[in-house]
Order: sequence, then C-alpha cells, then structure tokens
Amino acid sequence: MGPMLAVFLALSLNLAPADVGTFTIDSYVLEGVGLHSDANTFLLERRADGQWQLHDAHGNPWFLVGAAGHVLSLTDPATGTRDDLDLRFALGLPDEEWWLTDTLAPSGADPLLFSHLSDGVDVRLDGQLAGSIRW
Repeated sequence: MGPMLAVFLALSLNLAPADVGTFTIDSYVLEGVGLHSDANTFLLERRADGQWQLHDAHGNPWFLVGAAGHVLSLTDPATGTRDDLDLRFALGLPDEEWWLTDTLAPSGADPLLFSHLSDGVDVRLDGQLAGSIRW
C-alpha cells in the first residue's frame, strides 16, 4: 500500500457518514502517478464490529481498516496482525484535521486539492482529477 492510498483511506474513513455501509475509492493515473499503475476502484464495506473491509483492485478482501484522525489502522484478517500508522509522522502531514480542509500539502510533494461533495470527495493533483471517493 502506497502513501497516496493511505491518504485516500484516512480521508474517506474520517469523513464517511455514519449511515453509509459501503463506499468506493476510484483511482485515476496521471502521468504514471496513481494508487496503482492502472486506474482502479477499491470497495470498502462496513462490518458489524465497526471496522471496514477493504477490497483490493480486483475485488478480493484485503485488509480491515479504520481511522481515528491521523492514525490509520490496518489489520491482516488472516493473521489478526494490526499496524497503526500515524500519517502525521509517516508522511509529514500537518497536525490539523486536514481531511476537513480543501488542500493537503504533504512534505516534499505536490499539494492535493479536495472538493467536498454531498456524496463524497474529489481529489485533484496538478489540476487533474487523481481520484474520487463516493458513498
């Protein structure tokens, strides 16, 4: 999992409405930069225990994920191993609640621009649509 997917996950998990049971993250490749080398859709489904099942780009169950502010949690369902990643430190993100803002400028990277919509968020990089989150 790359840093852009981690940002998309934290963004979407922090903003997902409480009554939403599923949402998608669509990735678009811009000049070779994207979540994967091809455009993909990642499905997330809310589980009864409150965690989210992340499906890979092929639709297969991948990780259980959650976010509490800056901290993204990833659990391998096969082993139960859980990793908590503080994105402030891992990616040099600001201390503020950046998922509520219109811009995220990771350390040493071009800024991501967020368009908050009633049904999700569009993310732009260098003026082009890099991805969209829809619930």
